[in-house]
Amino acid sequence: MELTWDGAQLLFDFYKPKQLPNFQSPRVLSISMDTEILFKRIIKLVPQESDPNQIIDEMTAYITGAKDKMPSVMKPLPHSISTIYYLLGDFYFKNSKWEHACRYYLLDLCLYPKGLNSWAGLAMATGSIIENWLNSYRPV
Repeated sequence: MELTWDGAQLLFDFYKPKQLPNFQSPRVLSISMDTEILFKRIIKLVPQESDPNQIIDEMTAYITGAKDKMPSVMKPLPHSISTIYYLLGDFYFKNSKWEHACRYYLLDLCLYPKGLNSWAGLAMATGSIIENWLNSYRPV
């Protein structure tokens, strides 16, 4: 059965957690692996004017200080599906997939730059990447 944008929003509403997990909540409150697969199918249907992938490089430049003005998508996601990128970031964070967590937290911040949990998750995932790199460094 073909998944449409309207149908995807209904599915998301059904499968999203009743309470939004935060960066401190236990893994059990995050989405499951099956839900992660479904949500990744859903984000492929996000309309272009709402797709944060269009501005992710600009947001990265803003965060690193290379750009003065924070970018924004043309049209925000409908409220009913607004947490999809955050939930994917949370899933990857709680499963120690730091690079994926950073990407989805950053996508969420492209849409909702005041998301404290995404900022905290992005900072902690980035810190974990740096820590892993430092721990694996062997001087020559």
